[in-house]
Amino acid sequence: MKVFNHKFNNLKLDEWKCNTLILGTFNPENGPIADFYYGRIRNENNWSNRFWPSLSEYLISIGYIKSKLVPGNLDSKISLMKKLNFNCKDLINSIESDDEEKLVNGKGFSDTPLMLNSNIIHYNTNLIIKYINDKNIKKILSSWGKGSSLSKSFKSELLKIKNNCPHTSFKMFSLPPFGRPLMSNLRFGKILFNELNY
Repeated sequence: MKVFNHKFNNLKLDEWKCNTLILGTFNPENGPIADFYYGRIRNENNWSNRFWPSLSEYLISIGYIKSKLVPGNLDSKISLMKKLNFNCKDLINSIESDDEEKLVNGKGFSDTPLMLNSNIIHYNTNLIIKYINDKNIKKILSSWGKGSSLSKSFKSELLKIKNNCPHTSFKMFSLPPFGRPLMSNLRFGKILFNELNY
């Protein structure tokens, strides 16, 4: 089996006030180019995820920011996260798997290949619990939609987080999936802003 570490395991960006935490799944270090969570770049200047472009488009429409977030520009994302008091973390730290093709290059970057019973998953659960309690996080959101592709073990880790963070509101299955929301960027951006604007 080959070990696939998370792309951002060494990226420590926790120094700002944070009211809302967005939980995701996994981003392999040897996968597509990405500067931050939901920041995979496709065809040089295009996003492969709708989170940042949708949020950006809506915030421009209401005059909250002046220019679009640029794929590959981490500083612009950090600036916005500081302004809206949110951050992003993934629940999986690393995966041991024999299926590199599906794990790293899967079409649409579905969570399903991550959840195979043949994979050995190493979670970030304890670090996330510590972060939530240290930062006094008010709300947890997620990028999974209804979470239909999540495994029992993954949901068990989520339950551990919930049980160890009693002062936090959990809305983990209330947003559309970030990769493929069935709505316009503007509408999706408005939903995201309303949830993040705690």
